[in-house]
Amino acid sequence: MALNCGFLDHMTPPNNRAFSLDLYEQLDDPRNGDVQFLVPGRLLSFKQPSAAPGADAEAGLRGWWDDDNGIRQFSAPFFARKLEALGATTLLRLADAGYDRAPFEEHGVAVRDLDFHGMSTPPAYTAVQFLLACDEAPGGAVALQCRSGLGRSATLAGLWLMREHRFSAREAIAWLRVMKPGSVLGEQQHYLEDMQPSMWRLHDAGRDKAHAALLKAAGRAAAGQ
Repeated sequence: MALNCGFLDHMTPPNNRAFSLDLYEQLDDPRNGDVQFLVPGRLLSFKQPSAAPGADAEAGLRGWWDDDNGIRQFSAPFFARKLEALGATTLLRLADAGYDRAPFEEHGVAVRDLDFHGMSTPPAYTAVQFLLACDEAPGGAVALQCRSGLGRSATLAGLWLMREHRFSAREAIAWLRVMKPGSVLGEQQHYLEDMQPSMWRLHDAGRDKAHAALLKAAGRAAAGQ
């Protein structure tokens, strides 16, 4: 399925919509931010930024430092620069954000909050708003940030793969676990299975009708909040 969608295109030179092993290995390195494309050129995930130690001015300037346990941490400005370089135009914060959105906006990345509980499945309103946000950012990548980048981010990416490319839930989970091992946790697997029929209906309806249906669903979901 990924090959049919052009995610693994070995017949043409590398491009921002196909998998690049060099880019994958560079981004996946914990020393480089542990950012990863879940869908080449379209959806990427990263973990929550940290606040630089107040007394370490050098760490604040470069955007990273090693904590007391030897684990590398990264600031919001570091990720803002990284997202801009990777072509992201939208950031969806899926976890309760404790960092400033200003660095991202200064780098041309619009920020929206769609937080929901970790290790859980997205409420209907959140799922619909996520799909609408992807539709409204056709020219750039959408960045997803939760605590670790494995559960909430990957689950929403699975919805997009089923809606946009008619992946089955199992195909979506398999692909996401190739791109970011450990993706889609516990009940999130069953959620994607349950959502497959509705995502396929949106796919089959065509982009314009699907977008209109999502707008109606957003209104209903907002009224029910």
